Amino acid sequence: MFNLLTVDFGSSKSNATGSNGVGYTVYDVSGSMLLSRSIDGVNQTAPGIYSANVDIPPVTPTAQIVWDTGTAFFKTYYATDAVDLTSYMSLSESIAGIGSYVSTAIATDLNNLTSMVAQVMIDVSAIKDHTTGRWLMKDNQMIFYKEDNTTEVARFNLFDDAGKPSLENVFDRRRV
Repeated sequence: MFNLLTVDFGSSKSNATGSNGVGYTVYDVSGSMLLSRSIDGVNQTAPGIYSANVDIPPVTPTAQIVWDTGTAFFKTYYATDAVDLTSYMSLSESIAGIGSYVSTAIATDLNNLTSMVAQVMIDVSAIKDHTTGRWLMKDNQMIFYKEDNTTEVARFNLFDDAGKPSLENVFDRRRV
């Protein structure tokens, strides 16, 4: 979508169009460049006042336009302007842009939520396996079984407070 944008460098900065003249660069609000420097369509509308129809990609609700005088003068001068693209967009474009943003956000959140739910299910299953099935202390080990009482889920070596293998006065257990 083209947006008519203007800049006023003052009358002392007149007649600076063409390859060495006034140009613009477009950035998003984070400072990432959306459009590299261009002189395309830059016209002088009054002494020192320039305009251009700038095609700003509708990927962000606001953009930063950085105008410069190029090399037309001894020193390069700059001017900036923030552009609220929602004021330039039609209602359908605004709704489409918002819909795209929301869809992306929802998809990202759903992916994160799905991953978290899967991890919780794994954790709950492990807890259930350790607490609902049989456990057995044998040969200085503690063995945990699933609810079917036959499928082993974990095995621990058992030690007393002196660090010696023990089934009595167990002080420490270490997974095998």
